[in-house]
Amino acid sequence: MRAFKIKQQTESVTFELELFKHSKAHFIVHTALLESASENAKLAKIINVKKYENQDYVVERILEKNQINKINHYLIK
Repeated sequence: MRAFKIKQQTESVTFELELFKHSKAHFIVHTALLESASENAKLAKIINVKKYENQDYVVERILEKNQINKINHYLIK
């Protein structure tokens, strides 16, 4: 897993992380879930995924399928 930059401390035990803009992950995390990164750790590269939304891709295989709010979400390769 990549290292993410901490944007700000929101409460005494929670921090807001700089995640991908359209990430399904929570931006606010508890201190217990954080680990120190080494000084040479590479930060996750933040990209704008919106520009890739309407492109066609060849799916090699479906790795995982989840249903969130009655909508299917696929992890593909």
